[in-house]
Amino acid sequence: PKVYEVLQAGARSDRRPVRMRAMTVLTELRHRPSVALFEGAMSEGQTEVRIAAAKGIAAVAEPGDEKRIGEFMRKEPDAQVKLALIDGLARIGTPETISVLQFVITAPQVEIKQAAVKALAATGQPKAATLLALLKRDPNLDVRFTAWQALIRLKGQAAEREFQAAVSWLTPSHVEALADDKKVALDILELIARKGSDEQRPFALEGLSARGAEAATRLLG
Repeated sequence: PKVYEVLQAGARSDRRPVRMRAMTVLTELRHRPSVALFEGAMSEGQTEVRIAAAKGIAAVAEPGDEKRIGEFMRKEPDAQVKLALIDGLARIGTPETISVLQFVITAPQVEIKQAAVKALAATGQPKAATLLALLKRDPNLDVRFTAWQALIRLKGQAAEREFQAAVSWLTPSHVEALADDKKVALDILELIARKGSDEQRPFALEGLSARGAEAATRLLG
C-alpha cells in the first residue's frame, strides 16, 4: 500500500517526468484504485498527460465503465487518446460497449475505425454487426477487410454468403490473415481457393493445408 501511495503522489507531481513515469507504472500494475486519478487527468490541456491517463483508464477498465469512457471519448479531440479509450472498451467487451462505439465507427481516421471494429468484435454480439456493416464498403481496403473479418466471426454463414462479392478486392495479405484466423470457416478459404485471383489462391491453399488433412483435401473432389 505504501508503494502505491508514493506512486499516486508522483502521478500528481508538478515535475512532468516524475508524473509521467508514475502514471505509466500505475498503468502497468493495473491499479484499479487509481482510476479516479486517471479520470481527473483527462481534463488537462496537455495531450501527453491525457494519453497517459487514457491508457491508465483502459488498463483498469471493467464492466460498468462503458458510459464513463464514452463520455471521455466524445469530448476528446486527440486520436491517440481516443485509441487508448477504445482499447479499454475492447478490454471490457460487454454488449454495453456497442452503443458507445457508434460514435467512432465512422471516424475519419483509419486507425480509429479499425480499433472500433476490433472492439465491436470483442463483444461477440451479433447486434454489433449493424455497426460493422457501415464499413463494408469503406474506401480504405484495410478498414473494409477488418470489418468483413469481424462480420464473418459474428454472423457465421450469413456473412459467408455475402462475402463472395468481396473476394475481388482482397489483397494477398488479407487472404493470409483469413487463413491464419482459426475462427474463419473453411468455406471462406475454399471459396477463395476456387474463385480467387492467382495472387490470392496460394494463401488460401496454404491456409487449408494448415488446418489439417480434412481441410487440405477439400478441393480434391
